[in-house]
Amino acid sequence: MGSRGDSSHAISSTSGMSLDEQEPRLLYCKSLQDKELDKYVCTGTLNTSLPCLAWGLYAATTDDLRISASILYESEFMDAKVVRVFEAASADDSFKFSGVKYIKTQMPVQSTHVSRDAVYFEVRPKLCL
Repeated sequence: MGSRGDSSHAISSTSGMSLDEQEPRLLYCKSLQDKELDKYVCTGTLNTSLPCLAWGLYAATTDDLRISASILYESEFMDAKVVRVFEAASADDSFKFSGVKYIKTQMPVQSTHVSRDAVYFEVRPKLCL
């Protein structure tokens, strides 16, 4: 992956990931000072549509939020909860949501696991394409 002292650099192959010859993707890595974590940015083409992506990330229940958060955060996921729903999907708009959500993650920093809690208000207006 390169030394920690490097600035941003492209990675062509690491841990089973490689650049696709037909649809190029790039993976960039930047080391953070005084941290055990590195910052990664991936670019490429996602073979989906905006409605499919919005539907895949829709979570109006605690169970749905826990499932999607555990996929997105992987081993850093600890817990999640839909605290309050103000508006949920309807027959007119299957993506509509407004509510308060809570998520707790653990971040491995300098060989210790520090938990991070966040409470946020999520609003999904009508999806117009």
